[in-house]
Amino acid sequence: MATCQICGRTIKANTGVIAHHGYERPQGWGSQTSSCFGARYKPYEESCDRIPAAIESVEGFIANCTNALQQLVSEPPDTLTYVKGGFKTREFTLERPVNFDPTSDWKSDHSGTYECELDSKRRELQSSIRNAKVDLKYLQERLAAWVSPIGA
Repeated sequence: MATCQICGRTIKANTGVIAHHGYERPQGWGSQTSSCFGARYKPYEESCDRIPAAIESVEGFIANCTNALQQLVSEPPDTLTYVKGGFKTREFTLERPVNFDPTSDWKSDHSGTYECELDSKRRELQSSIRNAKVDLKYLQERLAAWVSPIGA
């Protein structure tokens, strides 16, 4: 057993690299999600070579979300699409109101309105940025704490 460079979990590494992990197999879909970014790389006890790429990826994600948030707020889209429902979902498209002012306080509690869905997208991007910043800090600290086994 060894430690994944990225997630820090204890994972099998019988072949010298961390086994696939972190994926899910959604029931009924016949597929699986991606593995952890650290899968198929050397364990943390031997290397930290995967962490810089993970940091770069998270920084890029933060930059993309930040740009998307700035654009959403400064230039709201002409239409917004959202999905509603549980077992039987439906997709709805909303037109931007004619006199919509993006500089006004456009928050709304009225589900299904352009303002509410725009606010929801804004909050979703803000949450993604906050969560990614936590991940980035974790990865940076993990990289800084790494000690080479050669000098140990």
